[in-house]
Amino acid sequence: MRGYNKGIALANLNRHEKAIIAYDEVLKINPQHADAWYKKGASLANLKKYEEAIKANDEANKLRKTPWFIIIVIFAGLILITYLLKRKK
Repeated sequence: MRGYNKGIALANLNRHEKAIIAYDEVLKINPQHADAWYKKGASLANLKKYEEAIKANDEANKLRKTPWFIIIVIFAGLILITYLLKRKK
């Protein structure tokens, strides 16, 4: 997801306020995006917004415990493995 990668890049540049905006854009489209919640929490913590960071991390942890998330991660892993195997040929 483009906004998610943008958020990561901005956070790596210590532009956490803009990273949070990028993660929020992702979460508007997919509020179930656990990694976006987690990364948003990390950026909030870097800005010393600890209460908001805790809420974002709680949301990420709640989503990561749902069975559908595990299924999606496994499916994404299989797609990646298939891609890498085809790429070696």
